Amino acid sequence: MLVLDGYEPPEIEVIYKDGRKYLKTFLFDEYRELPCMTEEEEREWEDEQRRAKHYEEHKEIEKLKLNSMIDDKFKENRFEKFEITKENEYFYNLTMAYAKNYNKVLKDNTGLILYGPPGVGKSFMSFCIANYLLDNGMSVIAMTSNALIAKIKEVSGFGSSEESKFIKNIQKAKLLIIDDLGGEHNSEWAKSKLYEIIDARYRSGRPLIITTNLNLKQLKDHLTGKDGMDRSVSRIKEMCKALEVNIRPIREKKANYRQQSFDDVIGKNAN
Repeated sequence: MLVLDGYEPPEIEVIYKDGRKYLKTFLFDEYRELPCMTEEEEREWEDEQRRAKHYEEHKEIEKLKLNSMIDDKFKENRFEKFEITKENEYFYNLTMAYAKNYNKVLKDNTGLILYGPPGVGKSFMSFCIANYLLDNGMSVIAMTSNALIAKIKEVSGFGSSEESKFIKNIQKAKLLIIDDLGGEHNSEWAKSKLYEIIDARYRSGRPLIITTNLNLKQLKDHLTGKDGMDRSVSRIKEMCKALEVNIRPIREKKANYRQQSFDDVIGKNAN
Protein backbone atom coordinates (compact mmCIF):
# COMPACT_ATOMS: atom_id res chain seq x y z
CA MET A 1 0.00 0.00 0.00
CA LEU A 2 1.29 3.49 -0.91
CA VAL A 3 1.73 5.72 2.17
CA LEU A 4 2.39 9.42 1.61
CA ASP A 5 4.82 11.28 3.85
CA GLY A 6 3.00 12.90 6.74
CA TYR A 7 -0.23 11.00 6.07
CA GLU A 8 -1.81 9.16 8.97
CA PRO A 9 -4.71 6.80 8.27
CA PRO A 10 -7.86 7.70 10.22
CA GLU A 11 -8.73 5.77 13.33
CA ILE A 12 -11.62 3.35 12.99
CA GLU A 13 -13.96 2.60 15.87
CA VAL A 14 -16.45 -0.27 15.83
CA ILE A 15 -19.85 0.73 17.25
CA TYR A 16 -23.27 -0.93 17.42
CA LYS A 17 -26.60 0.85 16.95
CA ASP A 18 -30.00 -0.85 16.86
CA GLY A 19 -28.29 -4.22 16.74
CA ARG A 20 -26.25 -3.32 13.64
CA LYS A 21 -22.50 -2.98 13.34
CA TYR A 22 -20.98 0.33 12.14
CA LEU A 23 -17.48 1.60 11.53
CA LYS A 24 -16.98 5.13 12.85
CA THR A 25 -14.18 7.04 11.16
CA PHE A 26 -13.13 10.54 10.15
CA LEU A 27 -13.83 10.84 6.43
CA PHE A 28 -14.16 13.90 4.19
CA ASP A 29 -13.66 16.38 7.06
CA GLU A 30 -16.21 14.87 9.41
CA TYR A 31 -16.91 11.78 11.46
CA ARG A 32 -19.06 9.26 9.66
CA GLU A 33 -20.72 6.02 10.68
CA LEU A 34 -20.49 3.45 7.90
CA PRO A 35 -22.88 0.49 8.18
CA CYS A 36 -21.42 -3.01 7.92
CA MET A 37 -23.23 -5.95 6.41
CA THR A 38 -25.10 -8.23 8.74
CA GLU A 39 -24.03 -11.88 8.75
CA GLU A 40 -27.03 -12.73 6.59
CA GLU A 41 -26.24 -9.91 4.13
CA GLU A 42 -22.61 -11.02 4.05
CA ARG A 43 -23.66 -14.61 3.25
CA GLU A 44 -25.97 -13.36 0.50
CA TRP A 45 -23.19 -11.19 -0.92
CA GLU A 46 -20.75 -14.12 -0.90
CA ASP A 47 -23.36 -16.35 -2.58
CA GLU A 48 -23.92 -13.69 -5.22
CA GLN A 49 -20.16 -13.40 -5.83
CA ARG A 50 -19.91 -17.19 -6.20
CA ARG A 51 -22.82 -17.22 -8.66
CA ALA A 52 -21.25 -14.39 -10.66
CA LYS A 53 -17.89 -16.18 -10.73
CA HIS A 54 -19.55 -19.44 -11.79
CA TYR A 55 -21.45 -17.61 -14.54
CA GLU A 56 -18.24 -15.98 -15.85
CA GLU A 57 -16.41 -19.32 -15.76
CA HIS A 58 -19.31 -20.97 -17.59
CA LYS A 59 -19.29 -18.19 -20.21
CA GLU A 60 -15.54 -18.59 -20.70
CA ILE A 61 -15.83 -22.38 -21.08
CA GLU A 62 -18.66 -22.00 -23.62
CA LYS A 63 -16.51 -19.51 -25.53
CA LEU A 64 -13.59 -21.96 -25.50
CA LYS A 65 -15.88 -24.72 -26.79
CA LEU A 66 -17.15 -22.45 -29.55
CA ASN A 67 -13.59 -21.67 -30.65
CA SER A 68 -12.35 -25.26 -30.32
CA MET A 69 -13.51 -26.10 -33.87
CA ILE A 70 -14.48 -29.60 -32.70
CA ASP A 71 -16.92 -31.29 -35.08
CA ASP A 72 -20.35 -31.77 -33.51
CA LYS A 73 -20.04 -35.57 -33.83
CA PHE A 74 -17.05 -35.51 -31.45
CA LYS A 75 -18.53 -33.21 -28.78
CA GLU A 76 -20.16 -36.10 -26.95
CA ASN A 77 -16.94 -38.13 -26.75
CA ARG A 78 -16.36 -38.26 -23.00
CA PHE A 79 -14.61 -40.53 -20.54
CA GLU A 80 -17.98 -41.22 -18.87
CA LYS A 81 -19.07 -42.91 -22.12
CA PHE A 82 -15.92 -45.03 -22.40
CA GLU A 83 -16.92 -48.70 -22.58
CA ILE A 84 -14.06 -50.18 -20.55
CA THR A 85 -12.98 -53.74 -21.31
CA LYS A 86 -9.93 -55.78 -20.31
CA GLU A 87 -8.59 -55.10 -23.79
CA ASN A 88 -8.84 -51.30 -23.71
CA GLU A 89 -8.49 -50.62 -19.97
CA TYR A 90 -4.80 -49.69 -20.32
CA PHE A 91 -5.63 -47.03 -22.92
CA TYR A 92 -8.50 -45.69 -20.82
CA ASN A 93 -6.25 -45.33 -17.76
CA LEU A 94 -3.46 -43.73 -19.79
CA THR A 95 -5.60 -41.14 -21.57
CA MET A 96 -7.57 -40.34 -18.40
CA ALA A 97 -4.31 -39.81 -16.47
CA TYR A 98 -3.03 -37.63 -19.33
CA ALA A 99 -6.11 -35.41 -19.10
CA LYS A 100 -6.23 -35.25 -15.29
CA ASN A 101 -2.54 -34.36 -15.04
CA TYR A 102 -2.54 -31.95 -17.95
CA ASN A 103 -0.86 -29.12 -16.03
CA LYS A 104 2.25 -31.31 -15.70
CA VAL A 105 1.85 -32.53 -19.30
CA LEU A 106 1.74 -28.89 -20.41
CA LYS A 107 4.81 -28.01 -18.35
CA ASP A 108 6.77 -30.96 -19.78
CA ASN A 109 5.34 -30.46 -23.31
CA THR A 110 4.45 -34.14 -23.66
CA GLY A 111 2.37 -34.97 -26.72
CA LEU A 112 0.92 -38.25 -27.98
CA ILE A 113 0.68 -39.97 -31.32
CA LEU A 114 -1.96 -42.69 -31.28
CA TYR A 115 -1.57 -45.01 -34.26
CA GLY A 116 -3.28 -48.21 -35.29
CA PRO A 117 -5.94 -49.57 -37.64
CA PRO A 118 -9.29 -47.79 -38.16
CA GLY A 119 -12.02 -48.31 -35.58
CA VAL A 120 -9.91 -49.03 -32.47
CA GLY A 121 -10.98 -45.83 -30.68
CA LYS A 122 -8.05 -43.48 -31.34
CA SER A 123 -10.25 -40.51 -32.24
CA PHE A 124 -12.65 -41.25 -29.39
CA MET A 125 -9.85 -41.23 -26.83
CA SER A 126 -8.27 -38.03 -28.14
CA PHE A 127 -11.60 -36.17 -28.14
CA CYS A 128 -12.33 -37.46 -24.62
CA ILE A 129 -9.14 -35.64 -23.60
CA ALA A 130 -10.22 -32.53 -25.55
CA ASN A 131 -13.67 -32.35 -23.96
CA TYR A 132 -12.29 -33.00 -20.47
CA LEU A 133 -9.86 -30.08 -20.82
CA LEU A 134 -12.52 -27.78 -22.30
CA ASP A 135 -14.83 -28.58 -19.39
CA ASN A 136 -12.00 -27.52 -17.09
CA GLY A 137 -11.44 -24.18 -18.81
CA MET A 138 -8.47 -24.99 -21.04
CA SER A 139 -8.23 -23.86 -24.65
CA VAL A 140 -8.21 -26.73 -27.14
CA ILE A 141 -8.28 -26.87 -30.93
CA ALA A 142 -9.20 -30.30 -32.27
CA MET A 143 -9.74 -31.01 -35.96
CA THR A 144 -9.23 -33.70 -38.55
CA SER A 145 -6.22 -33.08 -40.79
CA ASN A 146 -8.60 -32.62 -43.74
CA ALA A 147 -10.61 -29.95 -41.89
CA LEU A 148 -7.40 -28.25 -40.76
CA ILE A 149 -6.04 -27.99 -44.32
CA ALA A 150 -9.45 -26.80 -45.57
CA LYS A 151 -9.55 -24.11 -42.85
CA ILE A 152 -6.08 -22.84 -43.79
CA LYS A 153 -7.17 -22.65 -47.44
CA GLU A 154 -10.26 -20.72 -46.38
CA VAL A 155 -8.47 -18.14 -44.23
CA SER A 156 -5.59 -17.74 -46.70
CA GLY A 157 -8.18 -16.50 -49.20
CA PHE A 158 -8.57 -13.42 -46.98
CA GLY A 159 -4.85 -12.64 -47.11
CA SER A 160 -1.64 -13.67 -45.39
CA SER A 161 -2.48 -11.72 -42.21
CA GLU A 162 -5.59 -13.86 -41.61
CA GLU A 163 -3.60 -17.04 -42.17
CA SER A 164 -0.93 -15.83 -39.74
CA LYS A 165 -3.64 -15.03 -37.18
CA PHE A 166 -5.07 -18.56 -37.53
CA ILE A 167 -1.62 -20.15 -37.10
CA LYS A 168 -1.06 -17.95 -34.03
CA ASN A 169 -4.34 -19.18 -32.50
CA ILE A 170 -3.20 -22.75 -33.10
CA GLN A 171 0.11 -21.89 -31.48
CA LYS A 172 -1.55 -20.39 -28.37
CA ALA A 173 -4.06 -23.17 -27.64
CA LYS A 174 -3.18 -25.25 -24.58
CA LEU A 175 -3.67 -28.39 -26.70
CA LEU A 176 -3.86 -29.07 -30.43
CA ILE A 177 -5.31 -32.35 -31.71
CA ILE A 178 -4.83 -33.36 -35.34
CA ASP A 179 -7.12 -36.32 -35.99
CA ASP A 180 -6.60 -38.81 -38.84
CA LEU A 181 -3.25 -37.42 -39.97
CA GLY A 182 -2.46 -39.07 -43.30
CA GLY A 183 -6.07 -38.97 -44.42
CA GLU A 184 -5.68 -35.55 -46.04
CA HIS A 185 -4.91 -34.83 -49.70
CA ASN A 186 -1.20 -35.51 -50.09
CA SER A 187 -0.08 -32.38 -51.96
CA GLU A 188 3.20 -30.55 -51.42
CA TRP A 189 1.23 -27.49 -50.31
CA ALA A 190 -0.64 -29.56 -47.69
CA LYS A 191 2.64 -31.07 -46.45
CA SER A 192 4.22 -27.64 -46.08
CA LYS A 193 1.20 -26.29 -44.16
CA LEU A 194 1.12 -29.30 -41.85
CA TYR A 195 4.81 -28.78 -41.11
CA GLU A 196 4.16 -25.10 -40.43
CA ILE A 197 1.46 -26.02 -37.88
CA ILE A 198 3.50 -28.78 -36.22
CA ASP A 199 6.55 -26.51 -36.07
CA ALA A 200 4.44 -23.71 -34.55
CA ARG A 201 3.44 -26.08 -31.73
CA TYR A 202 7.05 -27.16 -31.29
CA ARG A 203 8.25 -23.56 -30.99
CA SER A 204 5.46 -22.62 -28.59
CA GLY A 205 6.42 -25.52 -26.30
CA ARG A 206 2.82 -26.73 -26.14
CA PRO A 207 1.59 -30.30 -26.56
CA LEU A 208 0.20 -31.92 -29.69
CA ILE A 209 -1.91 -35.07 -29.99
CA ILE A 210 -2.03 -36.88 -33.33
CA THR A 211 -4.14 -39.85 -34.37
CA THR A 212 -3.38 -41.78 -37.54
CA ASN A 213 -4.26 -45.04 -39.27
CA LEU A 214 -0.69 -45.23 -40.60
CA ASN A 215 2.25 -46.79 -38.83
CA LEU A 216 5.25 -44.56 -38.18
CA LYS A 217 7.12 -45.60 -41.34
CA GLN A 218 4.02 -45.04 -43.49
CA LEU A 219 3.48 -41.66 -41.84
CA LYS A 220 7.09 -40.70 -42.55
CA ASP A 221 6.68 -41.68 -46.22
CA HIS A 222 3.38 -39.78 -46.41
CA LEU A 223 4.77 -36.53 -44.99
CA THR A 224 8.19 -36.56 -46.68
CA GLY A 225 8.40 -33.83 -49.31
CA LYS A 226 9.84 -34.00 -52.81
CA ASP A 227 13.14 -32.82 -51.36
CA GLY A 228 13.33 -36.07 -49.37
CA MET A 229 13.11 -34.25 -46.01
CA ASP A 230 10.84 -35.65 -43.29
CA ARG A 231 10.76 -32.50 -41.16
CA SER A 232 7.21 -33.03 -39.85
CA VAL A 233 7.87 -36.55 -38.56
CA SER A 234 11.16 -35.45 -36.97
CA ARG A 235 9.27 -32.75 -35.06
CA ILE A 236 6.49 -35.19 -34.09
CA LYS A 237 9.03 -37.68 -32.71
CA GLU A 238 10.60 -34.93 -30.60
CA MET A 239 7.24 -33.81 -29.20
CA CYS A 240 5.10 -36.94 -28.94
CA LYS A 241 5.18 -40.29 -27.21
CA ALA A 242 4.19 -42.94 -29.79
CA LEU A 243 1.45 -45.29 -28.64
CA GLU A 244 0.21 -48.15 -30.81
CA VAL A 245 -3.46 -48.86 -30.15
CA ASN A 246 -3.28 -52.57 -30.90
CA ILE A 247 -6.73 -53.76 -29.89
CA ARG A 248 -9.46 -55.37 -31.94
CA PRO A 249 -11.50 -52.75 -33.84
CA ILE A 250 -14.62 -51.74 -31.90
CA ARG A 251 -16.74 -51.87 -35.07
CA GLU A 252 -15.63 -55.46 -35.67
CA LYS A 253 -16.54 -56.46 -32.11
CA LYS A 254 -19.97 -54.81 -32.44
CA ALA A 255 -20.54 -56.49 -35.80
CA ASN A 256 -19.61 -59.88 -34.31
CA TYR A 257 -21.96 -59.23 -31.37
CA ARG A 258 -24.83 -58.36 -33.73
CA GLN A 259 -24.10 -61.44 -35.84
CA GLN A 260 -24.05 -63.65 -32.74
CA SER A 261 -27.35 -62.14 -31.52
CA PHE A 262 -28.87 -62.67 -34.95
CA ASP A 263 -27.64 -66.29 -35.07
CA ASP A 264 -29.03 -66.94 -31.59
CA VAL A 265 -32.47 -65.58 -32.52
CA ILE A 266 -32.60 -67.35 -35.89
CA GLY A 267 -31.24 -70.55 -34.38
CA LYS A 268 -33.90 -70.62 -31.67
CA ASN A 269 -36.72 -69.96 -34.12
CA ALA A 270 -35.40 -72.36 -36.74
CA ASN A 271 -35.48 -75.36 -34.38
